Amino acid sequence: MAASLPARYQLEIRLGRDEDVEEWLATDLTLDRPVLVRMLGPEVGAERRRQFLANVRSLASVTHPHLLEVYAAGTDGEHTWMVAEWAGGVTIADRLRAGTPMSAEEFLPNASGLAEALAELHALGFVHGSIGPDAVSFATAHPAKLMAFAGPGTGRSQQADVADLARTLEAAVSGLAAAAPPPSQLTDAIHRSVDKALADGKHEQLTAAEMAARLRAAPTVRPSRRPPGWSWRWVIPALLLGLVAMVVTLIGPFGRSEAAPPFALPDPPTTTVPPTTTTTIALPDIRVIVVDVLDPSQDGERDAELPNLTDGDPSTSWRTERYFAPISLIKPGVGVTFVLDRAPGHLEFDASVGTGYQLRWAPTLPDSLEAWEILGEGIVTGDPASAFATTRTELPPKEGGFWLLWLTELTYQGQSDDEPPRDFFYSRVFEVRFSP
Repeated sequence: MAASLPARYQLEIRLGRDEDVEEWLATDLTLDRPVLVRMLGPEVGAERRRQFLANVRSLASVTHPHLLEVYAAGTDGEHTWMVAEWAGGVTIADRLRAGTPMSAEEFLPNASGLAEALAELHALGFVHGSIGPDAVSFATAHPAKLMAFAGPGTGRSQQADVADLARTLEAAVSGLAAAAPPPSQLTDAIHRSVDKALADGKHEQLTAAEMAARLRAAPTVRPSRRPPGWSWRWVIPALLLGLVAMVVTLIGPFGRSEAAPPFALPDPPTTTVPPTTTTTIALPDIRVIVVDVLDPSQDGERDAELPNLTDGDPSTSWRTERYFAPISLIKPGVGVTFVLDRAPGHLEFDASVGTGYQLRWAPTLPDSLEAWEILGEGIVTGDPASAFATTRTELPPKEGGFWLLWLTELTYQGQSDDEPPRDFFYSRVFEVRFSP
């Protein structure tokens, strides 16, 4: 049975369980916004409920951009709960599974900010006790947030918190959950002093405040860019071309006089093909010049699969990332932009049944989603048992610019193998065809 929350909070989706704490995505009906609810069930004792509320009060007393903001807390006698900011639902652990680590530009400010947030909690005598890749949410739309508070407590120390955060930060930038090399060995954009700060943190030789200060003081490294000029990489192609030219020069005079000269175009055919046997190959009327992903979180959506959208092979596809909640609760959507060689009259695409979509256009690439003009929207309908259904849309006359196929709802795919299982959603787009 769910907790008796105040009427303004409506539980929507059970996200999972963090030891003895259940997490829910909920809606604040008063302010019409998503929120995170963490709650204890009736199976825990009075002392655990007291500790939970004490930890939440400590968290609520600190305001920091890298900490979740607490909105409310309480108990109904059986359940004890907290309501906090919804940070998007994508953790560093999710990014590790998706193979999308932090870039160096994202890493440094978030690393020092998380350490500063932990230092403020430690100053109150607070021990987190559960820091790991699942306890840090991350998206480019907001700073990384430290989460998973008010756990049962395992007797860990503040020094252990620092070590756990250092290991989590290494994993975030390397993309490896364990045995990661030092960050400066992965990219020239991170200074060696960052390696030393994280190593000392892992060995419990620093406080959170000391690690934050050292990360904040790390120099910003910009990889040098060699100006264009002569390169050794040109040597082999140049030698090969020279060798071909020499062979042609030496062999040419000894060849038969009637032989075709090297690289010459073939003579026109001397025979006439009867009209009844003429074969015509129809080329695409509208050519796609550029395909790119448009993602508000800017963390990639399986970009390597984009060529599958226009390869003419209906068995290949581009797939969105997998989400453990409807995408509309996480971000406005995700889409693909197209640049064409001429104005189209129709769009036809094959996509997963149940996918919600909008078709948008803009004369130049906008800085925000709102700047795209919406030309049409709908839901892909068809037999749910089929791999995809085809949607055809007539387009208004638009010269040049950018076209956007924007996915607003993704298809429910089933439940994960997690314990407990979680619903997950993604959609596939197999082919996109523009025509006059």
